[in-house]
Parts: sequence; structure tokens; C-alpha cells
Amino acid sequence: MSIKSEFNFHYLQNLAHDFEAKLALQVPFTKAQTTNQISDLKQDSFVSSLKSFQVAYIGASHIESAKIKQIGNQRKIQSFKRKPHTQIQTKQDFENLVLQIWDQKSKHLVINLAAPLQLVKTSNGYDSRLIKNHRFHNFSYLKGKLVGHEISKIIKEKTGRKVEVSVINNLVSLAKLEIVKGDIDNTVTAVVATGVNFGYFENGEFINLESGKWLIENKETSELIGEGSIYKQLNSQFKLEILDYKDLNNLLKTNTKASQLAHKLLRRSATLLSVKLAGIYNFKNKDSDPNYKLKISVEGSLFWQVNGYKELVEKVLYVLGYDLGNFKFSRINYSFLLGASSGLQTRKVFQNRLTLIQEKVYFLIKSFFYHSQAPPNLCLFFNNI
Repeated sequence: MSIKSEFNFHYLQNLAHDFEAKLALQVPFTKAQTTNQISDLKQDSFVSSLKSFQVAYIGASHIESAKIKQIGNQRKIQSFKRKPHTQIQTKQDFENLVLQIWDQKSKHLVINLAAPLQLVKTSNGYDSRLIKNHRFHNFSYLKGKLVGHEISKIIKEKTGRKVEVSVINNLVSLAKLEIVKGDIDNTVTAVVATGVNFGYFENGEFINLESGKWLIENKETSELIGEGSIYKQLNSQFKLEILDYKDLNNLLKTNTKASQLAHKLLRRSATLLSVKLAGIYNFKNKDSDPNYKLKISVEGSLFWQVNGYKELVEKVLYVLGYDLGNFKFSRINYSFLLGASSGLQTRKVFQNRLTLIQEKVYFLIKSFFYHSQAPPNLCLFFNNI
């Protein structure tokens, strides 16, 4: 894949500075931008004390599902499935997808939903409220509602089964995994797939930018960068059926006009992604330290699985004058599933609270007997508990 681009060097530099300036001014790119306290995200999941549970990811173009088995302190993925899914246009489409994903043997379901969500604490841990409709799917009937609660209702109404459901955003799930790893001050999370988004840690908070709304020449960068827009343009112009990165990689190997356009769209995508990375790097490197290193936890098939894409991003960063050693890209296998599975409150936390209550009750009873005329043998019994 060539480094040639439709953008010139100075134009790209100006774009990077513009993105940096907007981050510095803390001007939201959209009303869907959200902020979560890191202390809240540190809470573990109620499923961590279960022997097994189901977790699923609903992306813009594909779904993943797995059974996670708890073995000691480790979670192991079992029965992993991944497949593309069609556009969700109606409430019935969504209900059908939920029933398709849900394993009827499971009483506990955790879903990672790639949509603009606000994490909400609930009585049994977390859920998420849909802030606005999805770019590729129609979720308008869920707007303003707790999505996990609505999914529980769907399963109950359709099957009569009571299932505990929690929903978390894909970028927040990546943040939770990074919090577990520690050293988050110099870490950025990114989703580079059908859509594109970034998040970062600052002053005890995790900021989900929803930065796909950043405009370049009156076009949203999600439309210019994201895999979904690339597929849509290729399918529309050449009457193809490109559904995922495998189809795209096969097309790139051909010597056709469609392949030429695909290469051009990917060059543009990688170039503009590099601009965003440069802007975030400058923003986080507040002391302008030439040796500052930024860790970027990336998830998404466009970045990792489209042939040559990551290398092109690195080439553009190099052309823009950055030391590639200062950008550390990483990924965690099954990150969307593992991150989502830490989206709820743990039973262990509940058990700890119960133990604390028991200790307080014990203390009150013990104090009562010591300050009363209770028989000596009863006082001795409480003293030895």
C-alpha cells in the first residue's frame, strides 16, 4: 500500500493542531461525549464470582459471543463465535438479534454494545443508557432507556425466562481493561473498525470523546475513516457485497477499479487516523518531551486485520515527524468480551458487605452482653467467636 495521499504535509499538520486545540479547550465534539470517574470503573463484575456466564459484543457490522469460565483468578473464553450481522432497522430486528445471541442456558448475560452510551450505576451494578441513535442501525426505540433492562424485558416477554443483563460501551470496556493493567495516565483507548473513536484518562476521569463527529471540510471523520463507510462506498459503486475485513483483503489483491478505489479510501482513512493520533499525542505530551511515549490500546478489524493498514498509519506518523518508538500500539485478545465482563458489580463485593454487616451485628451483641448482666458462660462464648 503506497504512502501517496490526497492531502499535503502542511494541511495534515494543521489538522493535527486543530484536533489538539479542540482537546485542550475541552470542547465536546458531540453531546454524546461522556465522562466516567475512574473510581467507578474500577468496580468489578458480579459475574466474577460465577463459575460461568455469557458475554456478547454487538458491533456495527458483526457480533461476537462466548461463554466465559472462571478458573481461579482467570477467565477463559469458551464456545467463541463471530459472524457478520445485517442492519438493524426495526425494533423487531433488534429483538430477533437479542434472541439469536442469548444462550438459553445462561441466566447472566453481559453485552458490549458499540453505540453512544452513558454508563449508569444500578442496584445490581451497571447498565447503560442510550444517548443518541446509532450511525448504522436504528436504535431510536431505546433512546434514553437502560439498554440492559430493555433486553431483560425482551427475553422475559418472548421466553418467560428471567435473565440478568448488563450493557457497557465498547470504549469503556477497553478502559476497564487498561485500569486493571495500571499506569493509565499515558494511555489512550481507540476503536478503529466500522466506526472510529478515542478515549483517554485525565484527572481521575475517563473521557469517551465520540470524536468521530470531528469535522474535516464539513464531513464527519467517522465517515472518512471508518470501515463501514468504505464498505458502503465500494458496495454502492461496484455492486459488491463486502461485509468484513476478509472480503476487503480479497478485493485488495485484485487488479480492478474497485481495488484501486479501495486502496485510495484506505490511504485516506489511515492518513486521517494518523492526524488524530498526532493531535492526541501532542495534547497528552503537555511538556513537549521528545521522549514522551503514548500507549494506545486499539481494538478493531480495520486497524489490525486489513492488510497493510497499521503499517500505513505508522508511515504517515513518521512523515509528520514523529518517532515511531513513541507510539506503542497494543491489543488484548477478546478485549471486547473480557472488558464487558467486568461491567457489573461483583457478588464478592456483596458478600464482603454482608460480612461487614455480620461483624457489626456481632459487635453490637457482644457489647450488649458485656454491658449487661448476661451469664458469664455466654459472655465467654461471644469472646471466643
